[in-house]
Amino acid sequence: MKAYPYEIVDVFTTEALAGNALAVFPDARGLDSETMQRVAREFNLSETTFVFPPERAENAARVRIFTPTMEMRFAGHPTIGTSFVLRRRGIVPRSAERFVLEEGIGDVPIRIEPGEPETIWLTTPPISFGAHFSREACANALGLDVHDLLDIEPQLVTAGNPNIYIAVRDPATVDRAWIDLAGVRALHGGALSADCIFVFAPTPTGAYSRMFAPEHGVVEDPATGSATGPLAAYMLRYGLVDRRDGSRFTSEQGTKMQRRSLLHVHVRGDDGSLGIDVGGSSVHVASGEMLLPSDGTSPQPWLAPVTLRSPHVTLEPLSHDHCDDLIEAVKDGELWKLWFTFVPEPDNMSAEIERRLALQRRGTMLPFAVVLPDGRAVGMTTYMNVDAPNRHVEIGSTWYRGSVQRTALNTACKLLLLQHAFEGLECIAVDFRTHVRNERSRSAIERLGAKLDGVLRSNGVARDGSLRDTAAYSIVASEWPDVEKRLRSFLEEEAHLRS
Repeated sequence: MKAYPYEIVDVFTTEALAGNALAVFPDARGLDSETMQRVAREFNLSETTFVFPPERAENAARVRIFTPTMEMRFAGHPTIGTSFVLRRRGIVPRSAERFVLEEGIGDVPIRIEPGEPETIWLTTPPISFGAHFSREACANALGLDVHDLLDIEPQLVTAGNPNIYIAVRDPATVDRAWIDLAGVRALHGGALSADCIFVFAPTPTGAYSRMFAPEHGVVEDPATGSATGPLAAYMLRYGLVDRRDGSRFTSEQGTKMQRRSLLHVHVRGDDGSLGIDVGGSSVHVASGEMLLPSDGTSPQPWLAPVTLRSPHVTLEPLSHDHCDDLIEAVKDGELWKLWFTFVPEPDNMSAEIERRLALQRRGTMLPFAVVLPDGRAVGMTTYMNVDAPNRHVEIGSTWYRGSVQRTALNTACKLLLLQHAFEGLECIAVDFRTHVRNERSRSAIERLGAKLDGVLRSNGVARDGSLRDTAAYSIVASEWPDVEKRLRSFLEEEAHLRS
């Protein structure tokens, strides 16, 4: 058994014992999916989150979200509350104004609005509109009369978690609503559905709302951030709020439950054309630890640390012993200022080494220090996004100090990594990815002999908040013999030029 610390925070409120309660495990390494689900059922809150190191160096953390009955791809109050805990614990620096969390739905950008208290904003994932529902059937599902509803057709809208939005005449009608399970299932022809029911009334400040999710094990949710972005989109579509760029409004939720929550909305672009942000404050309520079985996650033998050597360079298993050299290396060219890639700042080098080592312990990365013959570490590289059952790795998260760039070093490193991947690990393919606009990196990858598989559009969020298109390349096992000859000829040419 292992002790796992956790925190309880109330989200979308400035007062304890209001808003939506959330349990956060800030370091969940070693917990498997079944255990996380049982823990969420034990807390029996709307959601419980479990934090892991990020898959991508430029992101802050990977977050898994569980209700008492199922895992969620995305949820709002867990995203806001987890961000609050990460900042509170220093996992995300207090000075950071923006960062990104990895969730099941993809990257979720976070920004901080200073104040007392501060407001944490998330950018709602892409919103889509679905089926319409009859006003009569929706009224029956809520125990209301059809005349209680506004003359607006209820509709399914989703940003990852589908909700049926039902507009009623006033807050008193919202409070009279109750869920008739037979009526809810009748909306779907008598079948079970994971759709949530979101009932609201427009108000001078925005909306007064309630959300019911019985099929998720949540009879009523005090605050639903993942549903608030789609709520805004629905209200914008039907002219229920100001459609202009920069407009703001508030959804009040949970009041009927005596858990009053205030969810703030910021519309970017007319009609939200540039995005819809949802924000709120959080309050720390309690801390503790839970004794849980750990799966003892460790690298698979296939991923065992190994030292790779050539006359030009040695790739050593990364350790904190390399930290001082790497701090000096990153200062050579101020590499952390490059817009198109992620390189740690000198003050964050130790944390970056630990992040990579944590991913190694999980079996998803094998990190190396790039060491010259004189013993100096001059950069980092990795096998990452490891898929052991399918013998597939990506070579990436690579950087070198400025003075060794455009030398034979990169070719020598790639030769070592590719040789070990194809001959030692018996990989069927090795991937490379880079920003589509990073022409230097793309040229270097293509020079290796890698083939362009395609461009992944809006595949991530850059540090400046812009969307990143990623160029995806690969080398397959059948191509390795020709690639090896190519790389060795490059090294021979370089040696000849030096002689």
